[in-house]
Amino acid sequence: MATDPRELERMRAIGHPARWRVLEVLWSGRELTATQAAQIAGATPSAMSYHLRHLARLGMVERVVSPDGRERPWRATSAGREMTTQPGAAEGTAMMRNLVASVSRAIALPPPPPGDDRPWPASWSRAALRLTREEARELHRRIRGLIDEFEERTAAPEPEDADVPADAVDGGGREEAPRRFGYETFWILGAQPPAGD
Repeated sequence: MATDPRELERMRAIGHPARWRVLEVLWSGRELTATQAAQIAGATPSAMSYHLRHLARLGMVERVVSPDGRERPWRATSAGREMTTQPGAAEGTAMMRNLVASVSRAIALPPPPPGDDRPWPASWSRAALRLTREEARELHRRIRGLIDEFEERTAAPEPEDADVPADAVDGGGREEAPRRFGYETFWILGAQPPAGD
């Protein structure tokens, strides 16, 4: 893999657990003030302001115009992060710790209460594949393309004349739009250690 200095800088920046935790929330579409972000990450507001300004310099977050003119919230500039640059040992270890923490938070959520039709757990898959480097790159491109396709599909507003499935008609004959659920998507392609390790 190529080593992109700017990407390595971003990787180092989000290797910090407080930045990662706040980015997770911002990537979900929420906007946060530095004070709210500090509460989520367990940091002081001044420390979080520093972290957010650093992420802004890297183009990962931006300020939002405040409706009341007071503290301006922050938002993510994307819906997530994709890293394809080969990290050093320290950056790679920090990123894996953050990803493990994210996955742990996602699977630690309790099941929905009765009457709540959210899927839980949604689904998971694990496979051990034997791939060349080019096959691994192709697998990553194809999975990333599929994720991008669904991101674009769900980001676009529903057209007025969208087809509504027959089972989405309520008792009064009115059509209801299909319900969309929020899903955390983690895609990690990692090489296995040599046999015997």
